[in-house]
Amino acid sequence: MRHRLRVPGIPAFSRDLPEGPLREALTPMIEMRRLLPVASVRRQARSLAVLDTNGKIVTRLRVDCPAASPPGRRRRRQAMSPRLTIIPIRGYARAFREARRFAARELELPECDSREIVLALAALGQVAGRYSSKLRIELDAGMRADSAAKTILRALHATIVDNEDGTRANLDSEFLHDFRVAVRRTRSCLSQLKSLFRPRGLGKFPKEFAWLARLTGPTRDLDVYLLKMEAYRKSLPKAVQRELEPLEEFLRERQAVEHERLATALVSKRYRALIRNWKRFIDTEVDETEAPVDAKRPILEVASERIGKCHRRVMKRGRAIGADVPAEKLHRLRIECKKLRYLLEFFASLYDPATLGALVRELKLLQDNLGDFNDLEVQQGALLDFAHQMQEEGSATVEMLMAMGRLREQLEERQDDERKRFAKRFARFSSRKNLARVLELLPATPGSQVGAEAEDPPAPRSGEGRES
Repeated sequence: MRHRLRVPGIPAFSRDLPEGPLREALTPMIEMRRLLPVASVRRQARSLAVLDTNGKIVTRLRVDCPAASPPGRRRRRQAMSPRLTIIPIRGYARAFREARRFAARELELPECDSREIVLALAALGQVAGRYSSKLRIELDAGMRADSAAKTILRALHATIVDNEDGTRANLDSEFLHDFRVAVRRTRSCLSQLKSLFRPRGLGKFPKEFAWLARLTGPTRDLDVYLLKMEAYRKSLPKAVQRELEPLEEFLRERQAVEHERLATALVSKRYRALIRNWKRFIDTEVDETEAPVDAKRPILEVASERIGKCHRRVMKRGRAIGADVPAEKLHRLRIECKKLRYLLEFFASLYDPATLGALVRELKLLQDNLGDFNDLEVQQGALLDFAHQMQEEGSATVEMLMAMGRLREQLEERQDDERKRFAKRFARFSSRKNLARVLELLPATPGSQVGAEAEDPPAPRSGEGRES
């Protein structure tokens, strides 16, 4: 279904559109994403009439000669493919059909059902829908493991670069989200596949990407709390919902400060050097003579060993969790589940899609439970910190503090529910049926066996447990 609407200016978000079908259709699709102009189209059109022998108009034609240009750059206008539109007139259906046949057979004009935006972007050398935050990496099972790893890292680098401008400009919260997730995946890839590279070759990259991850944390955390404000308000009685306004104002001010720090860092020499040197590293062909032993192995073997090892850690940690286990244990399990999820995403093209898809769905259910549990705990602590900071600044009201107290009580109750739900979610993930999927998925190599694994050091806790 197509909707057209004339508006006085370019709307930033779906909420800026007038109420109606277009707004209703867009809102669930774009959610918090900003609407950005990608092309300007200028059209020259000529209308023609087809007459019968009696001089009556039986069909109308419109010839469009459009040209597209990037927003604000009219001098870079590029011609789009001309279009002929045949417009029927009531009572002359036969003339309409004949005009269509003439255009197709005599003029050899192909049917054109492409949307104007697709044609405009094509004229500018772009492809609609090119960007996706989802990993789509095609690997060959027999390719060298280090070559495959660099293929993955190049895809993640492209995502980082694609989201740089939007993150710096603070266009919407999802630019930073995708940027941050790509950084996190890069760190996970380097950590889990470090045996494929010489330590001297990696140099300071792991340390620098850790710096970049820390850099993005405060702004992203504040973005998340601002996105949750509407849900926070709705969870309270209407009579006290407005009492959270000082908190929202406080968060917006903090977000602006943290974003300014982030934007400054993203134009710093340190960041530019990291991105430049990293691009050079991942684009350099692998060293076939001095590479580590694992680097020369087929990627399917290495991937299966890593997935098997990570799966064993998830199983061991999950089975050790009882009803009264400290929250830190659930947090560590959440981190291991995330590592396993990343590995399955990195190497999805190497395995049977149906089996992998079923396994990922079960893992995602467990991740949702662990992520919600972690988020609810972090939110309780954050609300307490915000209250203390606002008290110190003198911007806290008694009514706001009471409303925040109610919120914390609700979050604690929801966290208890998620803890109780964990046993059921893990039992489903560790079921015989799901373990059979793992065994079916992985080749019969020694390192890919499903079993137990030694524990790793604890991972630092993040305020954003649901990133993926």
